Amino acid sequence: MGSVVVFSATVFALWQGVTDGSAAIVIVQAGIFADASRQLVKVAAQLELDFNSVERVVEYLDVPQEAPPVIEENRPPAYWPSSSGELAVEDLVVRYAPTLPAVLHGLSFVVKPSEKIGVVRPL
Repeated sequence: MGSVVVFSATVFALWQGVTDGSAAIVIVQAGIFADASRQLVKVAAQLELDFNSVERVVEYLDVPQEAPPVIEENRPPAYWPSSSGELAVEDLVVRYAPTLPAVLHGLSFVVKPSEKIGVVRPL
């Protein structure tokens, strides 16, 4: 775009028959205008990118909050986990979100002290 502006200003100056000094001023000023236009487009593009991050922050403000990390009424006793107890799970149902279907149904198991377990769901 800058080259087109400088070319147009040069052709216009030659067509009007202005003096050499005036033509030089017109060409230089056209170059300055073209450079200023480039800078304006660059600043406008950067401003738009900056506002994209502001829009993301506004969207994150509407995300529902997760449960707190510690729920006092469901807190395990202070001695848990102990080396003498066991963990019994009965009819566990797990889903990724309240609106999604359950991925594990009716899972029951007992974990003895110091045992490591893994749950594998068949396809």
